[in-house]
Amino acid sequence: MDNLEKTQITTIAAISDIHSNVYALEAVLADIRYRDVDQIVNLGDILYGPIAPRATYELLMANRDDIITIRGNQDRQIYEATTAEIANNPTMGFIIKDLSKKAIEWMRSLPFDFHVSEDIYLCHGSPTDDMIYLL
Repeated sequence: MDNLEKTQITTIAAISDIHSNVYALEAVLADIRYRDVDQIVNLGDILYGPIAPRATYELLMANRDDIITIRGNQDRQIYEATTAEIANNPTMGFIIKDLSKKAIEWMRSLPFDFHVSEDIYLCHGSPTDDMIYLL
């Protein structure tokens, strides 16, 4: 959202750790729309999970103009997965098979962090490492 700085944001819905659960994401997005939120932020760990990675990606793409998205550690783990990791991890194998190259490239393009405004900073984990908890 390039013109975010020009917009007064009063309510933000933060979502995170979807883990390919498109069904939960559908319900959450419906609730967010009901509440008339100004901005949705997605804090990562989006498509890693055994439920529906492709459908989750497609739902997010259908709503991409309304959601600021950053990557989580498990998003990064998908596009960094080695052949051995894919072969030895049934969940990872399913995810890689289910997702298109375009979806994987989308994850690769997601930023590590994002400044929504001077007062609002988004990251997954901590400001320096997506594998370290902030608290």
